[in-house]
Amino acid sequence: MTKDKKDNNLHENEVNEVTDNIIHEESIKTINPEEASVDYQAKYARALADYQNLLRQTVKEKEDFQRFANENMVLGILPVYDNLKISMKHIDTAAEKSGWADGIGYVVKQFADFFESIGVKEIKTAGHKFDHNKMEAVSEVATDDKKLVHHVCEELTAGYELKGRVIRAARVSVYKINE
Repeated sequence: MTKDKKDNNLHENEVNEVTDNIIHEESIKTINPEEASVDYQAKYARALADYQNLLRQTVKEKEDFQRFANENMVLGILPVYDNLKISMKHIDTAAEKSGWADGIGYVVKQFADFFESIGVKEIKTAGHKFDHNKMEAVSEVATDDKKLVHHVCEELTAGYELKGRVIRAARVSVYKINE
C-alpha cells in the first residue's frame, strides 16, 4: 500500500470511529418511554386547561354581550324619554283638560314599562346622599343645615342603570355648607 492509501485508511477509520461514538452517545441521550409519557401528559394537561379557560371566557363574553347589547339603543332613546317627562311637568291647567296631555302621559308610561322590561332603572337622586359612582355634581347650593351637606338638592338630568351598570350618570345640584 502506498503512503496515501494508508493515510486515507487511517483517516476513514478515525471518521468511522467518531461516527460510531456519536451514534452511541445519541442512543444514550434518547428519552426513555416513561419520561416521554410524563412529559406528554403534562403538555396535554396544560393544553386542556387552556382550552377549558378559553371556553369559560367565551361563555362569559357572550353573556356580557347579551346583557348589554341594548345599551346603545337605550342611550339613543333616553333623550326622547327625558323630554317627554319634562314636557309632562310643564303642562298648564288648560292643557290638562285636553286629551293630548293624557296621551303624552301614556307614552311616558309605555317608555317606563319598556325600560323596566329590559332592565333599565332610573337612578334615585332627590333627597339622597351624593354618590359619585352614579351621579355627577354640576352645581352646589349653599345651606345652613349641616344634615343636608353632601345631599342632592335637585336633579338636573336623570341618570340610568342597565342591569346594575351605570349607562348615564345623573346630573345633580348638591348642598354645601354656607360659609
